[in-house]
Amino acid sequence: MRRCWEVLGEGFRQYVESQRARQAFREAQALRPSLACFVTPVALVAFLNRRDEAAGARNDVLVTLVAMVQAQEKSELASALLWMGLWPALDAIHRRRLRCFGTPDELVSALAWAFTALVARVDLRRTHHVAAALVRGTERDVLKGGHKVLGEQRLRTRLETLSEADGRESFMEWAEPLASQVASFAAEVEALRAWLLPLVGEDTDLLVSVLLHDEDFTVAGASRGLAPTTARKRVQRALTRLRKMEKEIGQKEFLSQIGARGCL
Repeated sequence: MRRCWEVLGEGFRQYVESQRARQAFREAQALRPSLACFVTPVALVAFLNRRDEAAGARNDVLVTLVAMVQAQEKSELASALLWMGLWPALDAIHRRRLRCFGTPDELVSALAWAFTALVARVDLRRTHHVAAALVRGTERDVLKGGHKVLGEQRLRTRLETLSEADGRESFMEWAEPLASQVASFAAEVEALRAWLLPLVGEDTDLLVSVLLHDEDFTVAGASRGLAPTTARKRVQRALTRLRKMEKEIGQKEFLSQIGARGCL
C-alpha cells in the first residue's frame, strides 16, 4: 500500500545525493548564508531531521528553502530539501490518513499537491514556525481532500441508487437542485467575505474559516502561521468589532446588511 509513497521518497533521496544537486547546492550557498555551514545537501537534510535544541536554526534554514522556492531560485533543489527535511512528519501524515482515500495513489497525489501548494503560498512574514505551518497545513488540506473524495463517493452511490430506483428523470430532478445549493452556498460565502473585509481586515479569512467552514482555532491558525491562542484572540477581536457595529446601527439594519444569514 505504501509503494507509491516510497517511490516518491526514494526519488527525492536519489536527487539530493546526486552530483547535480551538489552543484546546485554550492551555487545556492554563495547566495544564501544560512546554507553555508553545510558540506552537502545530505548534511542539511540530516540537520533538519534532528530533534534537539537547535529549533531556531532549523527554522532559519526552512525559511531560506521556502523563500528559494517562491523566488524560483534553485527551486528544484530547495523543494527536494524541504521534502526530505520534513519527510518524517509527512510520512506520519501518510500513515494516518490512508483510510480517508479510496486508493494509496490518491492519497500520495493529494499529499504532494497540498504540500507543494502550501510551500508556494505560505506567508513568511507572518509565519514564525515554518515546519509546524507546513506540516499542519498540509494535513489540513489532505483531510479536506479526503473528506471530499469520501463525500463524492457517497454522493455518487446515492445518485446511482436513486437513478436505478426512480429512473433518469427522477435522478436529474434530485441532483440539479443539490448542485444549485452548493453553488449558492459558495456564492454566499464569497459575498459575506467581501462584506466583512472592510470591517475586520486581515482577520476576514480567519473568521470565515472558523465560523463558516467549521475549522477549529488550531487548524485555522496553523494554516496562517498563527498559534491557537493568537488565532482565538483575533477571531474574538473580529467578533467584538461586529457586535459593536450591530449595537451602533441596530440589529435589524445589521442583519439586512449581511443578508440575514445569522451565521455571526
